[in-house]
Amino acid sequence: ERDAAVAQLATTDDAMAVALAPDHATATLTPDPLAGEATVFVVYRPGTTEAWMMAGNLPATPEGKVYQLWSTDAAGVHALTTFTCADTQTCLAPFGVDLASANATMVTLEPVGGAQGEPGPQIAFGELEG
Repeated sequence: ERDAAVAQLATTDDAMAVALAPDHATATLTPDPLAGEATVFVVYRPGTTEAWMMAGNLPATPEGKVYQLWSTDAAGVHALTTFTCADTQTCLAPFGVDLASANATMVTLEPVGGAQGEPGPQIAFGELEG
């Protein structure tokens, strides 16, 4: 349990370091009805791969499903990382992609392993700053 708690604190510290960086950018994603009362944000540092999805009250991931983060830019829609949320209070997912050229992000609900082509049901969507 101690190791899990230490790992969770390290994850939280890494995400907060990006959120507190003076050069960070934030996107507030608007939840769809499937997301209930969720609050979803993407916090990133343009020009770096320091990027995090932060959510509160996101419903626990249904069995056999994962959430998947996507970005959009002039070239199209790009699948990023998949993640699960067991605790609806807080969910953090790093995705290690430079979003400097992206114009929006979204979270979808996908089968385990994630989607490789078109995104599935949208959970939240938001335009990026800049």
